[in-house]
Parts: sequence; structure tokens; C-alpha cells
Amino acid sequence: MKRLYAVLRKTEFLLLLFCACLALFSWPLMTIAANRGGGRLTAYLFIAWGAIIACLFLAGRAIALRERERDER
Repeated sequence: MKRLYAVLRKTEFLLLLFCACLALFSWPLMTIAANRGGGRLTAYLFIAWGAIIACLFLAGRAIALRERERDER
């Protein structure tokens, strides 16, 4: 778990997450999901949004854990 938190608190991970957000909500991917019909675009948006929120939550917890460890020292 410590190894995962070490990766999540790096600036490079947050930059990668930002680029992934731009890619997930770009015009070509949105068009592909919209052309499939039905509620697929809505499902795609909620799944992508949920994954991003989960990654941001875990990154925030990793950073808070590091701050807490610094304060204890």
C-alpha cells in the first residue's frame, strides 16, 4: 500500500491524470460513445467521471498521509 501511495503523491501522476482527463473528454472519444446509441454516452461520462474522482480521492489521501507523517516527526 505504501508503494501505491508513493506513486499517487508524485507530481507526475497528477500530470498523467490531467492528460487522461483531457483524452477521456475529448471530441473523438465522446463521438464514439455517442454514435453507439442509447444511454452509452451517459454511461461513458459517468464511468469516466467516477474513475477520475476515485483517482483524485486516492491521491488526496496519499498527500494527506504524507503531511500527517511529516507533522508527527
